[in-house]
Amino acid sequence: MARRFGAAALIAGVAALSGCAQLGDRPDPRADGRPRITVQPGDTVYGIARRHGVVMDELIRINRLEPPYLLQVGDQLILPWGRLHRVRPGDTLYGLAVAYGVEVADLARINGLAAPFTIRVGEPLRLPAGARAVPRPAPR
Repeated sequence: MARRFGAAALIAGVAALSGCAQLGDRPDPRADGRPRITVQPGDTVYGIARRHGVVMDELIRINRLEPPYLLQVGDQLILPWGRLHRVRPGDTLYGLAVAYGVEVADLARINGLAAPFTIRVGEPLRLPAGARAVPRPAPR
């Protein structure tokens, strides 16, 4: 009888912890104003980081995720700030992708742009993780 209750208690404890132990009790207080996303079916930490062009380790840290980094559908995750580029006159998505050494598709995806990929002067564009630094071009 004791063995049956011990196993039941263990299973109940694991089940109770599995739903809440993955995200820390509170999000990082420095998250104010940062974009948030809702976990969808099939999402993984790696996939979210890649899709939004953020560093996976930073996504894990800011959301206080614990191994094995399991996510639950409906969880709210804070996206870390990435590097930004403020659109200047003459900028095109293709030109920025070449300048930063990233794929046009990645740049468009993380900024929610669809064809014809219209960008406006002054608009901030998020840069994908791994974008190289580029010097500002000289005024024309």
